[in-house]
Amino acid sequence: MYININNSEVINKATQVEVGGTTYPRAVFGDTEKLNSLGIYKLTEDAIPNRRYYTYNEVVNVKTRNIDRTPIPRDVDSLKATMLSELKQMQKDKLSDIDWYWLREQKIGTPVPSEINELASYIYTKSNEIEVAIDSLNTIDDIILYEATPYEYTYTEEDIAEDIDSNIKVGDTVTRYKNNLKDW
Repeated sequence: MYININNSEVINKATQVEVGGTTYPRAVFGDTEKLNSLGIYKLTEDAIPNRRYYTYNEVVNVKTRNIDRTPIPRDVDSLKATMLSELKQMQKDKLSDIDWYWLREQKIGTPVPSEINELASYIYTKSNEIEVAIDSLNTIDDIILYEATPYEYTYTEEDIAEDIDSNIKVGDTVTRYKNNLKDW
């Protein structure tokens, strides 16, 4: 996108343009120096905020030749409701295989192995823990941190064997992020 500072017009795509009574062909957009001499500049733009957490206002700033985006935090309670809905779906997905196995075992009359019972118990317990954690989140920053919790990861020999980057060594550490809602 471009801005014509002569009249504050935003030009979405390169096309013929009229400046000072003269019409210039689309090709003028390939010549930055000529374009700038006509008062037309390529717009820069602020990053679009993460749409999960923010909406935003957008204003074309003629003076700075930039699209300014002001983030507006989404409603925390709505985000928490979305997170709870996602959690319930994950729980349902994780239990679907177990439910199938339980039904099969009941039909053929064999006892359900203890590992299956333990896994189902873990899923319910973990889901409840996450639900309590979500309920305790009070701000957008709390939610962002919950869904991207930083931790230090130390590379192992297995990591090095799988990685083609020869600059990484066993024992090197990097910061990684865990989504507590989804990574369990």
